[in-house]
Amino acid sequence: MSINFRILPALGLVYVRYGRVAKVCDSQTAIQQYLAHPDFRPGQAHLLDLSNIEVIENDYIGLFQLQLTKIETFLRGETQVMIVYYAPHPTAYEVARLSQNSWQGIPGVVPIIQEDEVQALSLLGLPHLSIAELLEPSPEIG
Repeated sequence: MSINFRILPALGLVYVRYGRVAKVCDSQTAIQQYLAHPDFRPGQAHLLDLSNIEVIENDYIGLFQLQLTKIETFLRGETQVMIVYYAPHPTAYEVARLSQNSWQGIPGVVPIIQEDEVQALSLLGLPHLSIAELLEPSPEIG
């Protein structure tokens, strides 16, 4: 699977890192694993690291189904959910834009695209200067 996630319960944050190929089926699998994870909580903020993406799979039917799953997942709580997309290059930005657009008209989700790593962390209220620092001392996402 080309998506890994790590829940940082003390920060109320889910860090998600995409691999080289952005596939809808991998996103579906990751969401199901996230929902089954013992540290899952409604309302957790999300940092989606799209920096490794080089290829986008075009699966518009799958994308529509994925959006329905995401709506069910993120709107479980009574608080707004912030989703920050770290998208430092054009392909990553395109993926982020597609995802951000899919949230239009959906209350309760605040999707933000950021091209700068430090700014992405800052938007989430994190004092870290890099994602690597955020993940210390266990940078096990490979």
